[in-house]
Amino acid sequence: MKKLFKKLVQTKKIKDLTFPKEYNLETIGTTQSMLQNFLNCPMLYLYNLNKYNQIGRNTTGFGSMFHEMLDKIYSYYYIHKEIPTKNKIVYFLESYINDTEDLEYCNQKQIELMCGTVLVLLTQYIVFYEDDFTKLKFNRIEGVQETKYKGYTLRGKIDLIFRIRNFNWIMEHKTKGKIEEKNLLKQLTFDFQNLFYITIFESMNVGESIRGVLYNIIRRPRSKPLKNESLIEYLDRLEGMVKKDPYHYFKRMELIYTPEDKKQFKVELIRILKDVEDYLSGRKRVYKRTTSCVSWYTCEFLDACSSGCLAGYEQRKLLFPELDIGI
Repeated sequence: MKKLFKKLVQTKKIKDLTFPKEYNLETIGTTQSMLQNFLNCPMLYLYNLNKYNQIGRNTTGFGSMFHEMLDKIYSYYYIHKEIPTKNKIVYFLESYINDTEDLEYCNQKQIELMCGTVLVLLTQYIVFYEDDFTKLKFNRIEGVQETKYKGYTLRGKIDLIFRIRNFNWIMEHKTKGKIEEKNLLKQLTFDFQNLFYITIFESMNVGESIRGVLYNIIRRPRSKPLKNESLIEYLDRLEGMVKKDPYHYFKRMELIYTPEDKKQFKVELIRILKDVEDYLSGRKRVYKRTTSCVSWYTCEFLDACSSGCLAGYEQRKLLFPELDIGI
């Protein structure tokens, strides 16, 4: 309590926020998530560049956990040439809980529910996508990628690279609560993250190209334990629902990106990076893009912008937490 009170007392006014002097796009670089923050709202970009997060906010716990477990499963198969057992996956989950800070503000009951849900989905995922472990030819498993592109450093974490008939493909994992397939498929034809990762890979591997992206979607269950239902009873019920309709929980979309698609994206990317430079240099002033405050979700910095101060916020250790890079 004292630690939290100290943070609240020593909060800064948002009018005093400035871009970190040590930061620049050439040496430290950027990620696709950081650039998408900028595109959503320059003020959101400024908050994130200063490493601020809302205290107690944890909207990505399930997604981060599931993503990490998929990485462990595919990595294990890549190294050992066998699918990990259920006991091995439980071990992966226990290690993740002990090592991660993503669950800092979750209580024990929430963590147990999340782990149980992830375990149920993972075991059915392995059955549903058995061909991944028998037919796909993996080139690379998840890892941090970094490249110099047109004088800028681009950073990313590509989930999987595999080959089909001599073509490289990226597999990108996503967890979603709501899936609007028709509109999502249209948006993915020019998806920023997919094309950003393709740009990194092709810049790092001259002479190689990415044919497309296999967008691997796992639906986050909306169901919860009933009033008098134990966790074990709920997980048994959830397992039955997934087995009954696996296509509801597991969906994939194949996107082919043409040379023209990639060329157009690179033009747009350089324009965005130059725009960011204008803000970093002071040639442009940061503003709040009010249309982004409340849309599909409520921006975590709405309280900060409305109050003018950062009470209720804390600074994280990592600039790029998704890459585990402590810049």
